[in-house]
Amino acid sequence: ETTVPNMSSTVTTENTQPNTTITTTAIIAPNIATTVIIAPNITTTVIIAP
Repeated sequence: ETTVPNMSSTVTTENTQPNTTITTTAIIAPNIATTVIIAPNITTTVIIAP
């Protein structure tokens, strides 16, 4: 994860079902969205923008 100075960084983790679905969203700045699937039940979304 890249941290941009003077930008707000928020990390939210939601567990829909225990040990089943983990969603992590990192918002650094609004504009660029990157979604990476690490495992069948793990989804990581990173939004980066100026």
